[in-house]
Amino acid sequence: MKKFLILALLITTTLAATAQKKFGIRGGLSSTDFNPKDLVVTNANDVDQLRLAVDNAKYGLHFGLFAQFRKNRFFIQPEVVFNSNEIEYTVEDIENNVGKTAISARYNYVDIPINAGFKFGPLRVQAGPVGHFFVNSVSDLKDWDGYKESFKEATWGVQYGFGIDIWKTVLDFKWERNFKEFGDHVTFNDVSYNFDDTQNRFIVSLGIAF
Repeated sequence: MKKFLILALLITTTLAATAQKKFGIRGGLSSTDFNPKDLVVTNANDVDQLRLAVDNAKYGLHFGLFAQFRKNRFFIQPEVVFNSNEIEYTVEDIENNVGKTAISARYNYVDIPINAGFKFGPLRVQAGPVGHFFVNSVSDLKDWDGYKESFKEATWGVQYGFGIDIWKTVLDFKWERNFKEFGDHVTFNDVSYNFDDTQNRFIVSLGIAF
């Protein structure tokens, strides 16, 4: 997927020399769709310590820049956007029999999607790769003994959907599937834990061309 993203950038650069061009700013919302199981964390003595579960994935926010290069019906639309998502967890302290606690975490990324497709009047049909580059996180999980973050610097996915262009307005509806397990950054007592499902998102984005 990394090579595919680089290839898409090369095609974009080549097409930009002769294509009709459009540049602008954009922002929007995303919803996360996954169904992970609970994770049971053990301590250094292999005794059950915590039960961790995703309780709610709130709407994410994104904003950034986009370009659109079109030649006849074919187009390529690269974007650079800052993406922030908040997740609510439920943590049960099994070891100390404390009960359940609601905590939250926010994850910030720079996303680079490159969608390509065909334009039919104002309607666009599109698909393409997306790279996610980790920036930072703010998480209540850091308060728990033995927790460490282990984020990959870059992860990859694919987007597909459709868009509508009306004058300077660029509206996109996209589905995104990522090629990593949600929660694969979770490490307790030097042991990594994964939720079952990959993180899928539905993205609505509104752009205004300059």
